[in-house]
Amino acid sequence: MPIEWDRVDATIGQENRERLNRKRVAVAGLGSLGADIPVLLASCGVGKFTLIDGDTLNFKNLTRHRAGQKHVGSYKVAAIREMVRDKNSNADIWAVAGNAATQPELLGNCDLLIIAGLGSERTQQRVAQAARARGVPVFVAGVYSHAQGGEIFLVRPDHHLPCYSCFSSFIGRTTSPDDPITHNFIYGVREDQIESMPGLSVDIGIISTITAKLALNFLLGREFHPDPRINLLIYSTSYLKLGGLSNNKSQHMNPLDAQWIGLPKDPNCPVCSSEHRKHRTPLKDIFKS
Repeated sequence: MPIEWDRVDATIGQENRERLNRKRVAVAGLGSLGADIPVLLASCGVGKFTLIDGDTLNFKNLTRHRAGQKHVGSYKVAAIREMVRDKNSNADIWAVAGNAATQPELLGNCDLLIIAGLGSERTQQRVAQAARARGVPVFVAGVYSHAQGGEIFLVRPDHHLPCYSCFSSFIGRTTSPDDPITHNFIYGVREDQIESMPGLSVDIGIISTITAKLALNFLLGREFHPDPRINLLIYSTSYLKLGGLSNNKSQHMNPLDAQWIGLPKDPNCPVCSSEHRKHRTPLKDIFKS
């Protein structure tokens, strides 16, 4: 049966829904965070998707993943393609069981790229940089350990604004491209520990939903935040410690709280800037309440 869009049209208007139908969203990473996002966007009328993930679904994924038992053993892109089609039967879907970092040509015709966990910080930087070079805006979404919260960082395709490497540098998650990597971090957790970290689907789903909502607004031409300097959202699902910022002090967020932050461009960024200065903006000045 054809999909009826009456309730969507009554909310955002038929013209906006038809506008969304012409938009293409790429989602790189279809794990517990990324899998929900294209399904939610398809439910709102987004009509074109590029889905990129090289992993297959296994039984240990089931308690946190949108896909079900019938999809075990299948590529995640195949499972999510099926679920997107359930919400929008006419959706144009390009499902790629592969690595976005080695196939940057996949990103060139997209209106928005959403990166949702690609295995290492360096891989995410490479994909974000490839999209930016092609004029594609990027949302980088992540979930913190134990799904206590998450973050969404906006990378605009404007070389006067912060790139993903600037973000990583200010948060303290990156190394020089010439230095050996001792440990990669995913969602703020060491790569070799990620499998053992628990997290409830209901908490991860909050971050997925917020990401999809911000993406929907962005596709409709609305700003990430009314203040154009804001490019980072941190959201808590429980009592969340942000970490030591200065003088061994730390900041906390209460459950279901949000903090909007404007990270500046890093003048020492090895990726996007050739300018240099002796001192960067300290974290204590970035994470102001």
